[in-house]
Amino acid sequence: MTDHQHFVTQAVLRNFSSSRNKKTIFVIFHIKNKLIIQSNPINRTFERNNYFTTNEENYDSWFKEIDAQSPDIIASIIKNGVENLNLQEREKINKFMAFQWLRCVAIRNESISYSKILGEDCINCIKNIHADLFTDIDFLIEKFKNLTLSSVSPKSLNIKHEYVISGSPVLYNVWEPEFYFPISPTNCLRFHSIDSRLSPLDSRFLNELQFINGEGYNGCRVAARHQESLEYLKDTPLKYCEIENLEDSFWKRLFLKMYNQNQ
Repeated sequence: MTDHQHFVTQAVLRNFSSSRNKKTIFVIFHIKNKLIIQSNPINRTFERNNYFTTNEENYDSWFKEIDAQSPDIIASIIKNGVENLNLQEREKINKFMAFQWLRCVAIRNESISYSKILGEDCINCIKNIHADLFTDIDFLIEKFKNLTLSSVSPKSLNIKHEYVISGSPVLYNVWEPEFYFPISPTNCLRFHSIDSRLSPLDSRFLNELQFINGEGYNGCRVAARHQESLEYLKDTPLKYCEIENLEDSFWKRLFLKMYNQNQ
């Protein structure tokens, strides 16, 4: 059993490693209601002690195979693109996406909500509810299999627009099948229906969503390769005109709702 268990695989986090030190990553910490940017070891980013261990089973072992395979498949996508994936590689990335979505903090927090409904507030009850979600993993894998996979990049090469990543990095459109997952500062996977009319979200909005998702973990909010990317994200809130220019979608409604709440 590994004491420090990650809810984002380190194979992905290493792609966001600092250009100064490949073992570190820049993060925004939420400390005493303040957002602080600093360098942090990758092996201590987006992790908790015994995160996956329950009274019934150490389900950390479930991730060993998929995490062992992920570096090669991710490196292949970054180098050659998703268009050149063979059937076996596509099956691996579908499985990887399913496990990554379920293992993250946002889903664990949903388990906390369910435990309160059931009147169970002990930590192992929460872990067991979370673990039970993986029993339907094949259904989720099939969902990804039936979607079109594409890769999107930031519209600008400016460092401030590079992708950031949170402890809950898989973004889900609840109105229609659409998932985003950044796998490097310049590469984000997008699963979507083949007849979707939505254009891919730009990194400006995807990074904001990662920052929002980061609220679910009381530590590291988001991480990035460059400190400048996080400074821009922290200090440059979305403007109303930017949101208004989005296509009518779940994302636009979400951003408008949050903008109005913050006024």
